[in-house]
Amino acid sequence: MPWRLSGLVLSIFVLVAFIGFNLGNSCDVSFGFTALRGVPVFLTALFSFAAGMLVVLPLAFRNARGAKADLKSSRAPGGKRSKGETGTESGSYGID
Repeated sequence: MPWRLSGLVLSIFVLVAFIGFNLGNSCDVSFGFTALRGVPVFLTALFSFAAGMLVVLPLAFRNARGAKADLKSSRAPGGKRSKGETGTESGSYGID
């Protein structure tokens, strides 16, 4: 728990330092049909990061659901593991 809190405090410190160093820097953002002028650099970076997370989120859920389906299909009928089955194929040791 203290490591999580320390990591959070460090992350906030780095974010505040980034914002502080880039307050005077601005850029123009073009969407093709319109442009925003004088947008602070830190806002551009934060919105780009947030957009990237939103794009990846559905892919993460799809991969998690696919892994569960693969696990169910590899089990014995009824979804139960057979006696002695460990969940990995023989010899793979869980490494793909």
